[in-house]
Amino acid sequence: MCSRTVRGWREGRRGVDRTGFRRSLRGRPSAGQRRDGRGVPGEDRLLGRQVALKVLSSRYAQDEQFVERFRREASSAAGLNHPNIVQIYDRGEAEGTYYIAMEYLEGRSLKEIILRYAPLSPDLVVSIAVQILEALRFAHRRDVIHRDIKPQNIIVDSEGRVKVTDFGIARAGSASTMTEAGSILGTAHYLSPEQAQGQPVEAASDLYSLGVVMYEMVTGSCRSMARTR
Repeated sequence: MCSRTVRGWREGRRGVDRTGFRRSLRGRPSAGQRRDGRGVPGEDRLLGRQVALKVLSSRYAQDEQFVERFRREASSAAGLNHPNIVQIYDRGEAEGTYYIAMEYLEGRSLKEIILRYAPLSPDLVVSIAVQILEALRFAHRRDVIHRDIKPQNIIVDSEGRVKVTDFGIARAGSASTMTEAGSILGTAHYLSPEQAQGQPVEAASDLYSLGVVMYEMVTGSCRSMARTR
């Protein structure tokens, strides 16, 4: 598998479905922990809409610097209002940890599509890539870099519309560089060379990761490309 979840985040474990977040958000039981960017289905009881919930693992909820970065970057990501970017509705604290509530998506992750149908047709590869590029261009013009572009963070609905998830979450787990206590944030097969070396990242790092994703859509694998770097 070419995947590893963003450090510090868990989706669908205990605590999500027991009580309401801020007394208005309620998580629903999940059959299992999701490994893509959709989060756990929940309900905004105040506005009567479905949301998706992501909860910070308790290990990082006790790290004040991590939490402060999360707050700042979640607020920044919430300002990204674009058709190809999942909208963040809210962030907050409950039951001793922190959460975000975001747009609920119907569809499948690009990873699921690749595993089932790859190699994808050239027309489909281009359509998906162009929509991801539109999302990245919008974010980059606002100085927001994703840092963890991978098929698990890309959702495709039944009409072929693409949504990029987890803007801000990857950034919350980093300081001025992409390393912390010897670990590298992101998903190894999709990291740009500078990101893998723990150097500061720029918009080009997201574009490199997108290139790996496109390669995987065409070939069904990202391992061989990782070996050529």
